[in-house]
Amino acid sequence: PCSAPCTTRSLWKMYPLAVILVLVCSLQDSLQVNAAKLSSHAQQELALAEGAKSTNPWLALMARSWALAGTPDANKYSSLGGLEASIVKLAKNGNLDHPDPNMQNAINSIRALLQSMLSSINASNADAQTDLDEKGEAVRTCKAPTSNFSRPPITSQSVIDCRNAEEISFQEWQTCMALNGTCQGTSECCADVLQPHEYCNQVPALTYTFGSVCSSMTPNPTSTCSTSDVNTASAYFRQKMAEYQQTLRICEDSIASCPRRPGWVSCDSQEFVYKSNKTLCDNHQLEFESYYCSEAATFESAWENYTFCYNTKMAILSASESVEHASLPGRQSQYRAILRIECLLQVLETAAGDMNARLQQCIDARYDWSTDFPWITILFPSENETFPSLTNCSTPLWEPGIDAFASHFYQNNSLMEAHLPETGGCVARLSSHHCPIQRTVPSLLLMARSSSLSRSSSPRQI
Repeated sequence: PCSAPCTTRSLWKMYPLAVILVLVCSLQDSLQVNAAKLSSHAQQELALAEGAKSTNPWLALMARSWALAGTPDANKYSSLGGLEASIVKLAKNGNLDHPDPNMQNAINSIRALLQSMLSSINASNADAQTDLDEKGEAVRTCKAPTSNFSRPPITSQSVIDCRNAEEISFQEWQTCMALNGTCQGTSECCADVLQPHEYCNQVPALTYTFGSVCSSMTPNPTSTCSTSDVNTASAYFRQKMAEYQQTLRICEDSIASCPRRPGWVSCDSQEFVYKSNKTLCDNHQLEFESYYCSEAATFESAWENYTFCYNTKMAILSASESVEHASLPGRQSQYRAILRIECLLQVLETAAGDMNARLQQCIDARYDWSTDFPWITILFPSENETFPSLTNCSTPLWEPGIDAFASHFYQNNSLMEAHLPETGGCVARLSSHHCPIQRTVPSLLLMARSSSLSRSSSPRQI
């Protein structure tokens, strides 16, 4: 239907269906051309070989060898096998005593192609080795952190000394507070014999029983008191006076430091000193412990970066090594096939002796890459005994707020704040945990400090 001319514009006005038909036909022609261009390599090789076969078998062989140049790497080994079989067939069927002039041309052409393929294999192998070496070196650049910790800005002993000074000011404040309680009223001044007394903070009940023996203490003829009664009364009061004097001395000793009259003893200055010392020591302890929190965070971050670096670059290397593990045997197989074909070409060039035996010898040849072409190999970086493996952190980190930290640095001094909210558990709160936490005191350090433990008082309560 497309045999008629289809280019006249007027057809659209006269025969619109015809124009549509022309466009469809043109599209069909274009698709047929593209399909022809997309024919497979096997079809091209077959067409070339068939075309040459009609003229000369050696020219056909040469044409087949040319097709090798465009063969994908995955198919080259099988294509080389086909070329090898064709050479053997021609050698066995041809008259090599009177060689065809085209044979040498074919041999020269095939040999040049083989040399080009050998160069390509060598270059590919060298490039693969370079790529792996570079990726292996990239892994080696990932270095595990070292524990080069600096010294803390203050020493643990300075923190202990500060707490000891704080304790002294605390005890002075408590002594003042105790004195204040005493001056508000003391039991020593509440003895019955002293009552009433201004420093007694109680209301004791009087227990005197004397006074009911005589109706009158004035001697007169009608008195019912005898001389013995008077003597008894006198002795009683003398004894009471002695008791009063002794009790008064005890009372006065207990209030010796009190004001001249009962009242509040001011402990403001002692309280201010103690609280100032406590704030100072809290800051000292916080500064000391913050150093270990900061060092742990920095060290953990370095280990996180190292681990990420190693795992990422090792994954890239492993992927490339897997590709080369699959590709290397193919390159070696191609190399073996090329060596066998070269052997066959040499037999063709020197037609002497038992040709069949010599051809079979080439076919049966087995090449070992380690001795015949050791350069076609790959040294895989990860298989080298010196290649670094992923290192795990073995440096324990000190954790403020736990027993091991208090024992090692503060020698279990109970004056220390056991758990500052800013630093207590700071290592456990980190986002990564590559390094262990020091949970026991090393025995050597414990023995070295056992003879110099600081004074430790009972935990104070306010």
